[in-house]
Parts: sequence; structure tokens; C-alpha cells
Amino acid sequence: MSEFDDIFQQLKLKFIESLPKRLSSLEESFKGLDLSAFDQALLMSFYNTVHSLKGTAGTFGFKALAEMAEKIEVQIQPFVDDKKVPDNDLWQTLASDLNTLTHIIQQFDPVDFPVDTPFIKQVEGSNESLLVYFFIENDIYSSVNNLQLEKQGYLVKVFNSQEDVCSILKTSETPDAIVLFSSLTIEDNNLHLGVLKDCRAVLKNEQLPIILVAPQDSLEERLVSYRNGISRYLLLSSIEKDNQLLVRSLNELLQTVPQEPYKVMLVDDDELLLKVQSTILESAGMNVLAMSNPFEAVDSIEVFKPDVLILDVYMPEISGLEIAAILRDKETLLNLPILFLSTETDVQKHAKALALGGDDFLVKPVEVNCFVSAIAARAKRARKMEEMHSRLTNELYERQREQLALNQHAIVSIADKHGNIISVNDKFCEISGYSRSELLGNNHRIVKSGQHPPEFYREMWRTISSGEVWQGQVCNRKKDGSLYWVESTITPFMDEKGRPYQYASIRTDVTQQRLAEKAVELAKERLRRGQAYANIGTWEWNIVTGELFWTERIAPLFGYPEGDLETSYENFVAALHPEDRQAVIDAVNATIEHDEPYDFEHRVIWPDGTVRWLQERGAVMRSDNGSAISMLGVVQDIDDRKRAELKLAEREQLLLEAQNLASIGNWSADMKTGELFWSDEIYKIFGYEPRSITPSVELFHSAVHKDDVELVRESERKAVATGRHDVVHRIVRPDGSIRYVHELVEMKVDSHGQPLSMTGTVQDVTQLKQAEQELQIFRRVFESSDQAVWVADAGGYLIYANAAHEKLFGYSKQESVGMHYSEFLSKEAFQWVSDAIVEALNGGKNWTGQLPVIRKDGEELITFSNFGHIVGEDGKTQYLFDIMSDYTKELNRQEQLAKAKEEAERASKAKSEFLSSMSHELRTPMNAILGFGQLLEYDDSLNSGQKDNVKEIIDAGKHLLELINEILDLSKIEAGHVNLVLEPVRLCSVLDESLSLLVPMAVKQGIRVQHTCSKNVTLRADKTRLKQVLLNLISNAIKYNKKNGSVTISVYIEHKVAIQIIDTGIGIAEDKLSDLFQPFKRIADNQAEIEGTGIGLTITKSLVEMMGGELEVSSEVNVGSTFTIFLPIEKELQPESSSHNEQSGAGENASIADDQSQRHQILYIEDNISNIKLVSQILSGLPDISLLTAEDPVMGIDLAKQHCPDLILLDINMPNMDGYEVIKVLKSEPSLQSVPVVAVTANAMLHDIKKGEAAGFDDYVVKPFEIEGFIETVKTQLEG
Repeated sequence: MSEFDDIFQQLKLKFIESLPKRLSSLEESFKGLDLSAFDQALLMSFYNTVHSLKGTAGTFGFKALAEMAEKIEVQIQPFVDDKKVPDNDLWQTLASDLNTLTHIIQQFDPVDFPVDTPFIKQVEGSNESLLVYFFIENDIYSSVNNLQLEKQGYLVKVFNSQEDVCSILKTSETPDAIVLFSSLTIEDNNLHLGVLKDCRAVLKNEQLPIILVAPQDSLEERLVSYRNGISRYLLLSSIEKDNQLLVRSLNELLQTVPQEPYKVMLVDDDELLLKVQSTILESAGMNVLAMSNPFEAVDSIEVFKPDVLILDVYMPEISGLEIAAILRDKETLLNLPILFLSTETDVQKHAKALALGGDDFLVKPVEVNCFVSAIAARAKRARKMEEMHSRLTNELYERQREQLALNQHAIVSIADKHGNIISVNDKFCEISGYSRSELLGNNHRIVKSGQHPPEFYREMWRTISSGEVWQGQVCNRKKDGSLYWVESTITPFMDEKGRPYQYASIRTDVTQQRLAEKAVELAKERLRRGQAYANIGTWEWNIVTGELFWTERIAPLFGYPEGDLETSYENFVAALHPEDRQAVIDAVNATIEHDEPYDFEHRVIWPDGTVRWLQERGAVMRSDNGSAISMLGVVQDIDDRKRAELKLAEREQLLLEAQNLASIGNWSADMKTGELFWSDEIYKIFGYEPRSITPSVELFHSAVHKDDVELVRESERKAVATGRHDVVHRIVRPDGSIRYVHELVEMKVDSHGQPLSMTGTVQDVTQLKQAEQELQIFRRVFESSDQAVWVADAGGYLIYANAAHEKLFGYSKQESVGMHYSEFLSKEAFQWVSDAIVEALNGGKNWTGQLPVIRKDGEELITFSNFGHIVGEDGKTQYLFDIMSDYTKELNRQEQLAKAKEEAERASKAKSEFLSSMSHELRTPMNAILGFGQLLEYDDSLNSGQKDNVKEIIDAGKHLLELINEILDLSKIEAGHVNLVLEPVRLCSVLDESLSLLVPMAVKQGIRVQHTCSKNVTLRADKTRLKQVLLNLISNAIKYNKKNGSVTISVYIEHKVAIQIIDTGIGIAEDKLSDLFQPFKRIADNQAEIEGTGIGLTITKSLVEMMGGELEVSSEVNVGSTFTIFLPIEKELQPESSSHNEQSGAGENASIADDQSQRHQILYIEDNISNIKLVSQILSGLPDISLLTAEDPVMGIDLAKQHCPDLILLDINMPNMDGYEVIKVLKSEPSLQSVPVVAVTANAMLHDIKKGEAAGFDDYVVKPFEIEGFIETVKTQLEG
């Protein structure tokens, strides 16, 4: 008996022992169910217990018990599904069936049920010792696949003939699998089918796996093969591409277990049944994780990673269907095979389970081998899918890396069947200069260079459109116009009908290779031409063989046409001049034997007798042991040079003159002897008289500027290696002056690389260097300038544009150069500005003005341009230039300022009109209030209480009048209509006048006022406005002071005159100081008790600043405040004379006395009855004055004409006809032209007063007025 048999028997006995307990659970659940108060949860528990009993009993083969449990389950299932309460009849039936079930269990005897252990078919454990026969006709395929199978542990025997299959199978060991490699086609498959039939007949085993590997694929051949017993049909091409395909196919057919056993997770709340199932699967060689808690199973599945998941359907708290649905939500578990294992037989519920993510539904009890096979099949398929997914992923990764490598090296594109590009790689974009969006949708003509004839492209298209691959080199053109060469391979992709549907092009950039090849060819051609032009030939002599090679130019050097002289050493020697022949032979031998330089001149005699001079140079090539093997050399005709040497002396003189003119000298040095030669000009360059000193290397180095010593040394070190010394540096002359020199030196070295001699030139390039520096400065200025600058040739085409020009117009410098300047202008601008520019330039002036221009992106700008030209020595324009700034924003700003100014002026005018109207409307009733109030003061019949009331009326009226006046003052200040007369003012005089007015207020409030002021302090101010400022600040110091407090006024001089007013008042909090000068803001805590307007300090500060001064304030609560006025100091005034004032006063009194002896008539034109009554009462108290009044302007004009009064008082704002129209009429009457007219009006604005003066009024009285002032005005006009 096996281990599995023991375990299964133990589990079966354990189940039998658990039956009483299960029965007890069922009975308790049934008794707990009350139809009157039905509990669905309890019913579900009862149902699950019955369901579990049914499945477990069936698994162990207890048929009667399983059937009775199933009967109970079927009866209650509808009520579980629909959550209904069973009726009483059903309940009685269930009770009866439960009794039957109880009876079956009570009568249950294990002896009656012997253990029947199921047989579990074991699966093969590995591939080892599995024998596979290969019948094949091609050893190549055999060796490849044989190797792969042996790596997997298979034993492989190969047979090269399929005709002997039967005899081999009869006489040899029976294989586990057969692989037939067929080279036959469907048309000739009789042998093929016969072999298959023979195999089956001999083996008498229908299950033996036979794999056919065929050369081609067709449905008919596959069908015939499978009907004749084939197990798997594979294509030869597929095996060639995938060398693991045959291994995988054999593994599947032989049902071999992988190296890692299949992993299965079982989830069932019945632990006994769970143990049975896991034992079965483990016996079949599987790795099993059994979970009775479904929630823990959900958490463990990601860790265990099973190949198959088996779920019970009915479990408490969560069903198998719900678990499947939850798992399918996870992307990583989408392909996990899920099998449901349940006693449920309802097909609809099976369908629901599969819909929720299940792959199969197994109904308990399941035959053991069927159970194992089903799970193994699912696990195998899952593994296969995973292997396929992994293989495809790896394949994709490899293809991606291949693609990446290809993209890094090659230019790749794909075109559709019409030749339109549908895909390009980054390399294509990089090489061509086109973006991907520019290439896609175009065909390859976009990079066509025009270098190939049409037939070249027609042949290419014929090749690829016929399905063949085309290869060749193509010249393409980049976006910037430059050419590039590619080695191209174009492969057509064919559809199922054999027609191309795409073309893949892979190209390699071979531009550099082409250029190199071209350069080699060009070098050869240049060498040939160079030898011809320089009259030089080259030769090579093989010393070992005696062979001699020379170029085609050698023959003409010896007097023969090209190609006519046979190449030989003897012919060369024969052509030498007899006097030079031996010297040449000796020189050749010395070079070969002693490595002496082969470089000398000799003569040759041409066939016609002409003697010519040649120069030869050569070198010996030696073997590793040092023996001479060949000699290379060049020959040059130097006959012309020899003749030129005769003229050397003459030319040397010319050279000296040229050096003097160009400030250039030459020198030479013998490095062995140390001798140094300077031409005369070098002495001059270094600041010496010619030949006045002995030149030396030390003398030269001592003249090098200290900051350039290392520069010169480094160039000299390089010259040793390169043979050339080229450097510009500074020298210091004996007189201390600094010059720039340019040294150019060539060095000759011996065969050991040691310097032999040096020759060179020195040129004084100081002026050139200065010019370069100046040019660099100008270039830096232009490049760093914020103004755009361009320079054009005489035709107007740009040759230079600075960075600011690039920024302004959007064109790069490269784009701008070559453009005509008119391209930056609009057509309209160019039409009108070109004539103006030409006119200005012809007049010798630059053109300056606003110029409309157009950016690269089409945006229009306005520049402020300075257009000029540069005239050459011939007086003609050589260059044009324009220096410009973007004026667009400034113009917009000016336009906005103009609009803002217009709006401000309109608002100011509206405010002025409002204030004028308000002033008139307020002053008219105020005139009556204050006027009648003042008249009442003169009434002796009033008692003290009434007089106090009158005083209150007058004080309140004055306060309101003060507010009106201050508002008007503030308005004038804000509008800028306050005109100040700044003049020298004696401060103490103004201060005394102000204090005299405020002393009564101070005395009344018990405030002590003290001040110190030097009589000589003079400042520059408007006297009236200064007095207004002092009155406001000092009155505030008194009003906001404490009882018995003090006000101290000090004057001191710093850079300005400082007037400091210190009080001991209530003070101002620091956080309120910022609001102190804001209009209409009163910040004193007792502001309700103290009169004030809230704008006095605003006006005061503005007036101080208008007089060129400053107003500062500091304060501390409950300590006091300090206001300091700073005004400009003025030189002292001369002492004032008082005699003039006294004389004026006497004359004035006399005039009034004279006037009083006369009687005057006054006409008052006023539409307001209250004002007429007020003026009547005021004037009634004056002797010798009679008053005429008119409430209508027309009536007033008539009265004036009739009575010709001595004075006319005229209101301005009247209905039907205003005062301006009335005075116009009055002044037009000859009899009234000399009669003074005084305006009495509430129009108190400055512009109103000026308008009145302009209209002809002799004086202007503003309502409400002071009676005394009004009487004074009347007397003044009557005295006229």
C-alpha cells in the first residue's frame, strides 16, 4: 500500500468519525430557524453545511448519504437564492428529510464501506532516458536539433533513411517519440503516408507521439497528416528560426513535468475535503497550498504565485465567485487559470461563475484522474503562456536593442507602396536637417540632390517595385542645401499577393568616405599637375634588382618627349654632363653607404646639345638589418633659377628699398657658429642705427616685452619640432617706446633633428595692431550696443548686423547678411522714405526719423533711425548704415500718456465746475446768514442770551465758510492754479502778525505762547501763503493743547530756515501719522469737541512744498507734537522805512473825509430777496448813500439808464440773463461806461474771478462777505 493509500484511508475514517458532529450542527441550525421570525443568515449557514456534507460524502463514495444531502440542498436552494421564507409544507418535508438523513448517519457502519483508494496516474518526472528516433535526410538539421534535445536530457538516435523505418522499429528498442523530417510535397506524399501507417502498424501504439517536420505549409497536407496518425505538424522554417520549438513540442507530447513542479492553490472551507484534494495533487507531483480561510488566500496569492487556482463556490462570508471577481480586477492575475470545484449542478450558475472570471467548473465528486488531468492541463497551458509571454518579451527587448543600435548607426525610413514616407528614425532627421513632421507624408524626392540622371531612379524603382532588393550609393541633399552620400539598401515588403506594400530603406552615411576617395584622386591629379607646372619628376630605384621607375615628367627633364626615354640607370648616367657624372655617382654611393644627404645640383646634356641645370634630392630605404634596398628621389629643372641668380644683386637692392617702405627686415642665423645677420631695416625697427651694434640672440631676447617673453619662448620651442616660427609680440626700444613686431622664421635641421640655420623676417606691425584694436573696440561697441546696427554696401545689401539687430528683427546674422535693407521696411515705408534718405545723403547729412519696419515674423514696429553713409576717397558712397532703436513702446507710452492727460484734464475740469457750482450754491445762503448775523451784532436791543445766539450763528457760519474756502484752496492746489509770488520775506514780521491774530484764542484757552526770532532772518516765500501756513499750524497747536499748556516757536538756520512749532498737547499716535496730511481725515481723539475741517494740514503741506520747502512732524501721545517748516534762505533785506506807510494812511483818511461830504447813489441788481435785504440794511447805516434795487436783470438795466448811479453792485448767477451779459449791456451805454461795476457773487473759483476781471468788473466780492470788508470795497469804488 502506498503512502497516498494510507493518507486517503485515514481521511475517509476521519470523515466517518465527524458525521455525528456534522449531524448535530445541522439539527441545531434547523431548530434555530423560526418561520415567524425567519433568519436568512442562519438558513445560509444550514445550506452551506448540507452542501459541504454532500461534496465530502460524494468524494469518499458514500452515495446514499450524498444523495440525501443533495435532496435537502435542492429543496432549500431557491429560498437561499431569492431570500424568501419557506412555507409550512416545505418545512415539514425538510424536517422529514432531515430525520432520514439522521437515520442514515446513525445506521452508518465503517465496516460496510471498505476503503476504496482511487488509482492516481503518475506523470513522468523528467526527460531523462526518454528515447527519440530521428528519421532525416539532411545531417545539418539533425545535428542542430540533436544538440538541443540532448541538452534537455533526451536520448537521440538518428536514421538517415525513411525507407528503413519499419525494419528499424521491428529490430530496435521501442522509442518514446519519433521525429520525421520530410522533404516531400503534397503532390508526392505516398511514401510519406506509408511511413506513418507502417509506424503505427509496427508499434501497435496509438498514443506514441509522432512529429512531422515538413518543408511547406498547406491545410490539405496538415489534414492528411493528422488523419494518418501524426501528433504534431511543424514547419522546417519555424524550426530554423526557433531552435527550441522541437524541444517544447516533445515536452508537451510526452507530458513531462517541468523542473519546477506545477503550483496549485486550493481554497475550501471544508478542511477535510481540502486535505483530500491536496493529497491527491501532491501525489501527482504538484506543489499545493491549501487555504481554508478565503480572505487569507486572497492575500497569499501574490506571494505563492500559483499556476492554477481552485475555488469552492459556497463558503461562509465570501463565495468563490466573489473571490474570482476580485482577483480578475488585478492586471497581474488576468491570465491565472481559475477552476471552480463544487457540488453545484445548476448550469446557469456554472455560466455565472465562468462570467465572473472562472476558466472551468468541476462538479463534485470528481473522478481523481480526471481531477488531476484537468488541473495539470490548465497548469501546463498557463506555464506555456507564461513561457511564450517571457519569450516574446525577451524577443521584443532584443529587437528594441537591435533597433536602437541600428538607429544609432544607420539612416532608416519606411515608405508606403506609393513611395510616401511613413516612418523615419532620428538619424534620418539629424543627417538630412529636416524635422520628422517635414519628412512624413513626403516622398524621398525631398532629399533628391539632382546629381543622378532620371534613369538612375527609374532603374531603382523598377527593381524594388518588382519585389527585389536594391543596393547602391545615392547622393542626397540636406535641408540647408549641402550634399551627402549614403550606401543604401531598399527592401520591399510583400503582401499575400506578392505585391510590395512597404519599402524599408537602411542607409549608411558614406560622405566622409566619398570625400576621402575624391581627395585621394584630387591629390593624385594635383601631384601630376604640380610636377608638370613645377617641372619636377620623381623616381624610385630598386638597388637590389636594379629596376628603376620614374614618372612621366622625367623624360622632358632630360630633353626627351614624355615616354620616349627608356627607364634605366644607364640612361640616367649617360645623360649627365661629363664634368658632373662622377660627382653624381659618388653622391649616390655616399648616400647608400653612409647615409649622407643626397641633395645637390648638376648639369645634363639634352640630345640637341642644350645644357640644363637640374637639382636632385633623394633618400635611401633600408631593411631591418640596415642594408640599402631602394632609393627614392625627385628631380627638378632649376635652369631658370640659375639664370635668376645673376640678377640677385640687383634684386637685393630692390629688396632693401621694399623693406624700408614696408617696415620689414630679414635676418638669418647660423646655429652652429652663432652668427646673426640683420638687414638695415631690422636695426631701425629695434631702435638702432644700421650696423651700430653687433646683433645677437641675447640682444633680441632682451628687447622682448616682459609680458611676451613666454609667448616668444613657446613659439621657438614649437619651431624646433615644426621648423616654423610665426608670432606677433611687443618689443621695447632703447628709448622706452613699445612697438609690435611680426616674426616669421623657418628653421633647417640636420639628419639628427638639430637646428642648422634659421632665416626669417621681422615687420613692424604697430600701426596694423593699433588699427586692429580700434576695429575690435568698434566691433565690441556695436555688438554690446542696445541699438540695432546694420552696415550695407553701396547697393544696399547688408554685410554686417549686430546682435541687437538680430534681436529686434528676428533674423540671424547669417540670414541678414546679403538681404537688401528695403526687405526690413514695409513697401509703403520704403516708397516715401527712400527719396527722403537719398535727399539727405546727397546733402551730406544723415537722415533721422521714425521708420516703420517689419520683423521676420511679420510684426510691424516703429524704429527711431539714424540713416547715414560712408564716402570713399573718390567721393562716392562706399557703405550705408542705420543705427536704430525700437520706438514702438515709447510711442505707445506717449499715446497712453496723452490719453491719460486728456482724461485728467477732463476730470479736473469736471471737478472745477462742480466746486464752482458748489461754491456758488453754498456762498449764496451763507452771505445772508453771516450778513444778517453781523447786523444783529449791532442791535443794542438784544439781551445777552440773544447776543450769544447771534455769536454762535456767526461762528458756525465762519467755520462753514472756512471749510468752503479750504476746499477751494485744495482744489486750486491740486489743479495747479495757485500762483505764488516768491520774494524775500522777513520772517519775524510775518510771525508777529500771525501771533497777534491768535493771541486772543490762546488767552481764552489758557495757553502760553512764546517765540524767539532774529529780526535779520529772511527767507524766500510767498508772504500771504506763509502767513496762512503759520496761522494754521499755530492755531492747531493751541486748539489741540492741554489746559494751561504751552506753544513754543523757534527759528534756526541750517541749510534752510527752520521754523519749529512745539506744543504740549494731546499728541498723535505713531500709526496715525501717515494719515495726518490726508484730506478730510481728522485723527484727534476729541475731534468732535474741536472745530476743524480735516484739510488744513493738507493745504499747509502743499503750500510749503510749492514754496520749495518741506514739512516734518514728530509726536508722542500725551506729550505733544512738533511741526518743523524748512524754507529756502534768502539774503538779508534793507531795513524798511515806516514814513511811507504813515503818509499813505494820512492821504487815505483825507480822501474818505472828502467823499463823506458827498451823497452817492448805488444800484444793486440781485435776484435773491435775502441778499437784497442784507445789503439794504448794511448800506442804510452809511450816511449820504441811497440804494436802488432790482430783482430782474432787465429792470436793473433800465434803472441804470434812468438814474446813472455812482456804483453798480451786480450779481452774476441770475435767471434769463447772467451778470456777464448785463455788464456787457451796461458798458455799451456811453453814459454808463465810467460807472464802476462790482460783482457780488458766490462764484469763488479762481477762474471765475479771472473771468470777472476779463468781463470788465472793477472789483469782485465773494459771498458770503465780511460787512466791514464789503463797506470798504463800496467806499473805495465811490472814491474812485
